[in-house]
Amino acid sequence: MKTYSGTRYASGRNFNYYKKPFYKTKGFYILLFIIVLIAVFVIWSIKRTDKSPENINQKYSDETNTPILSAKVATLSGKVEILTANSDWVELAENYQVKMGESVRTDAGAKVIIELPDQSLLRLNENSEIELTQIGLADIIINQKRGEVFHRVNDQSPAIYRVKNNNVELTALGTAFNVNISNGITYLTVTENKVKAKVYQNEDILNMRTIDEATEATINPSLAVDKMIDSKTINAGDLMSSGWYNWNLEQDTAKNFYLGIFAKATKLDITEPENSEFSTDKDAVLIKGVTDPAAEIFIDGKELDNNNGNFELNYKLGAKVNEITITVKKDKNINKKVLKITSTKVPDEIKLEGSVKDNNINLSWTTTELKDISSLKILMNKKAGTITYPAEQEHSLKTDVLKDAWSKLEDGQYSFRLCAYVDKEGCKLYSNQITLTVGTKEPASPEPAKPAADSSASTQGYILLSGADEGNSATLNWLISDFTATQGVFVILSNNSNVLFPGKEKIALASGTSYTWGNLLSGQTYYFRVCENLNNKCGRYSNEFSATIK
Repeated sequence: MKTYSGTRYASGRNFNYYKKPFYKTKGFYILLFIIVLIAVFVIWSIKRTDKSPENINQKYSDETNTPILSAKVATLSGKVEILTANSDWVELAENYQVKMGESVRTDAGAKVIIELPDQSLLRLNENSEIELTQIGLADIIINQKRGEVFHRVNDQSPAIYRVKNNNVELTALGTAFNVNISNGITYLTVTENKVKAKVYQNEDILNMRTIDEATEATINPSLAVDKMIDSKTINAGDLMSSGWYNWNLEQDTAKNFYLGIFAKATKLDITEPENSEFSTDKDAVLIKGVTDPAAEIFIDGKELDNNNGNFELNYKLGAKVNEITITVKKDKNINKKVLKITSTKVPDEIKLEGSVKDNNINLSWTTTELKDISSLKILMNKKAGTITYPAEQEHSLKTDVLKDAWSKLEDGQYSFRLCAYVDKEGCKLYSNQITLTVGTKEPASPEPAKPAADSSASTQGYILLSGADEGNSATLNWLISDFTATQGVFVILSNNSNVLFPGKEKIALASGTSYTWGNLLSGQTYYFRVCENLNNKCGRYSNEFSATIK
């Protein structure tokens, strides 16, 4: 036993006392209890982790243990389908989860936006197909099999983002690019930052280039190595004529993404109509928008007044699909937007039929409800060519009559066409044209009307032309019925009636059913026709439309 002594007090008296070891103190037992408690908690935590329900076989592409990732269908329109390991193609809906290895495709007229796990976006245009080969947080690989996809890559993502098609690989070095694959050729358009393009042969790289922003590259692996990747510089104006790029720009603007080459484009906001694609049964739509106060404004080539940055136009719709291009320009900066408006209104129409008995021809016709028509005129020509009013002979009938007879005709060929006539204005609408033969003997060769006369006027199908003049321009709309103009049409302008190809001026259009002819002279009357393009000559003609510019 240890004893201690001391002389703490002046009296000099000695005090002896005993001190306990620490392991016998109360503090030791408290510390021991705490240690045991911590050990029990650690053991309990380890056992609980071992019983976790997470599947340890679920992995990212870098093999780190983590839950399975999937993409999500954010929005879609039209028919969009998915192919999984357990099913054939089935239709998709919004918020559907798309897993790694599954494929998505769009039908004609359809679009879909797919959000990847790292918040990158895939926007598929119509008739396109992709496979989500890998969608981990370290690697994203999109197998773009066909069609057009706009890739909006999250610039904060740690993943390496690649797009593959056969032996072509594109690696994102930025955030926005468009890929269009057609007939084995990859068309790459970089709208923001850069993309590295590679062409492989097995594991070897044959060609590699970095494609910069504002560059369009054509990648064709079938060409010689030094020609596999070709590129050219583009600007926003080159792309804005495309409805696809306009739609993507609207999506990026709504999400406040940086717009890349489009950021320098002249301001253009369409405030009315609300949607860029829709259907209507109205005759016209009001187009309103906002732009730079100093910008020039054009709608389908017609210049509009800029009222301190505001503009509007009551646009008269043609039959079926109307693609309306709105363009603003300031200095060298251009911006374009395209409206696609489908008219569901049934156009005025007259269908003419006829039969021959002996030396008589009987005609009959059907019509839609014709409004504001003074009379019906049955036009007849013996000369070849498209009939327009006035003709060689005519019968004038009331608007409620649906048949007519031509009697005691001489042997030969006779062409007929019906005209919906308005007093002081002329023919508002024409029917199709038919040719009938009277008598059994061969008709004499018809007298040619003019060198460029319509050689196929008697074939089935016709073009109905209407229009309206406004300011120094004329807007033309047409309906092609009972045939397809596979090579497009010519829009022909002339200073004289009975317009025939090539007229004073002509415009060739590959598609569309409307055109605005601008910069017309005040006080001048212009005559227009539309004809089918047959190997750069006119096939079937429309009726004639005239406009006097005030």
